[in-house]
Amino acid sequence: MKYLIIDNTAIVNQGEAEGWGVNEVMTLVNFEMDLSLLPLTDEPIIYYIPTILDANNPLNYDGANLALRILMYYVRCRRTNVDFVLMGNESERDFMLTFEYPNIMKIPGIHYTRFNKSIVRNYECPQREMLSSEDYLPYFEKLNLKLPSSFKSTHSLTNEWCLYKWNSFMGFGVNTELLKGLYFDYLITIEGFNRVTNEIDSKDLKQSIKNMPTGLRLLVIDDNSGWHDFFEKMFSCCTIDDVHCLGTDFKKMKYEDVEAQIRQEVKSFQPNVIILDFRLMEDKDADIDNTDDISGARILKDVLKVTHDFPSPHYGRQVLMFTATSRIENILTLKGIGADDFILKEKPVEYFGKNNTKELVSRMIESIGNATIRAEYLMPLNFHIEMINQIILESVEKISDDLKNVVKVTFKSIRNITQNNILTKDILKLIYLNLFNIFEEIKRDKNFVDFSNDYTLKIIAHNELKVCENGKSGIYCKSIDDLNFVRSYNLASYKKYCEKGGMLTFAISSLILFRLGYEQVDDTQWNNIRLIRNALAHGNEDALKKKGLSTDDEELKKYSIQMLQLIQDILDPKKIKEIKPY
Repeated sequence: MKYLIIDNTAIVNQGEAEGWGVNEVMTLVNFEMDLSLLPLTDEPIIYYIPTILDANNPLNYDGANLALRILMYYVRCRRTNVDFVLMGNESERDFMLTFEYPNIMKIPGIHYTRFNKSIVRNYECPQREMLSSEDYLPYFEKLNLKLPSSFKSTHSLTNEWCLYKWNSFMGFGVNTELLKGLYFDYLITIEGFNRVTNEIDSKDLKQSIKNMPTGLRLLVIDDNSGWHDFFEKMFSCCTIDDVHCLGTDFKKMKYEDVEAQIRQEVKSFQPNVIILDFRLMEDKDADIDNTDDISGARILKDVLKVTHDFPSPHYGRQVLMFTATSRIENILTLKGIGADDFILKEKPVEYFGKNNTKELVSRMIESIGNATIRAEYLMPLNFHIEMINQIILESVEKISDDLKNVVKVTFKSIRNITQNNILTKDILKLIYLNLFNIFEEIKRDKNFVDFSNDYTLKIIAHNELKVCENGKSGIYCKSIDDLNFVRSYNLASYKKYCEKGGMLTFAISSLILFRLGYEQVDDTQWNNIRLIRNALAHGNEDALKKKGLSTDDEELKKYSIQMLQLIQDILDPKKIKEIKPY
């Protein structure tokens, strides 16, 4: 079958097909062709295409570009019995000197002749060896195709290419409608030969998604609905709690309305991980160079405010910036205003095949997994910090300035060191030991504990509770080794616990027993908190083993939260369950 492709029926119409020696004349619409409508047959096909379709743009060579696009379409469809006869108004040598991709004439099946009815009618395609589809790939590579510079914006270009690549790699439905032009036809063609080998890699990544920590509440904020679909598909196989998406109508909205909608969604959904597009309002961001003024950065700074300087009640919620930018100044600025990590989009200009895609998708899954782990620890940590801050604010006259200052400095330090650092063992140790210092300051605050002399301890609740005085005590230690204190009348002397400013364990145990109303200290987590602290400070791991404890990461996280809860209970006057010791 022979087809003549033309844009203007005034030059050649269907009735003239026989005069040109072809079976059919195909007419384009606005110089565009739906490649999916091209015939796929086992019979040889020859296309005759003018090198220039638009006579008003004689240097465009849009016909030659179209021939390459059609060839790539057939290669993707695993059909190589197709020849192309380019019809030009200059010699083949002049065409090759003028056309930006002269290596087109080295591709098997590409021929050249003059755009003349008589010449075309009598033209016979040279005999050639039939190649496999894979054999064409080196020829396409040697064309050195250029990235289009007239695309709407780099953001749009990267978005659509990355969506195509990641959907294709993961085996989701792919949409090529927005990937128009010769350059993208080339990339899609190359990608098509990678899909079969992608299956094993994407299967491994899907399994890693299934193994992600449970409890993820993910909010995707992006103005491109394609990303909403992608992330919903990504996590459909996972046991996470929920995925919400926001932003498809942002293109039509004012920034103030976008901000209000995000604020409301965050408040109602309470996500622990947010994926936030850097250029959230594409059209409005197109001409902005200052990072601080780009919509995603403004939302991060104005709405989320998760830095240690502006901690908000939900410090610890992880915000991952979704961006194509890798400029160091942008990264540093976004980190400075609260970005916890970055998900980098795949750029067409950096296309290296499936390995690049695998690396970026794998890194994205890893970032979300790490963010979930961080949020799982830092959000409850911050919740208790906020509760303690509120108690101090409401009980300002019942807490010493020294204690208030220690709490303030400790909490700011903890937020600071966790802001942009991996939660390593050393970081978790530092958090734990800093928090434990608050107990030391509570022991020194006479609003809670008063060691009035070497024999006497008073606990301050609604009243003064004398725990021990002159050898008489309302507290008893069942085991010297475990310091397992219980409320019990006892005549033993407690000088060793009260002298020289008093023993911390004795003071906190007394607070637990008589201010909080417990029967014994072992009913609380205090002994475990103390033993872990001693192991961290002095390396006493043997005592931990006897209790079935350790200083591994999860144990440090667990007991640092319990430590904050105990501090909160001790400081909160509403938690007082005053009990007379004797």
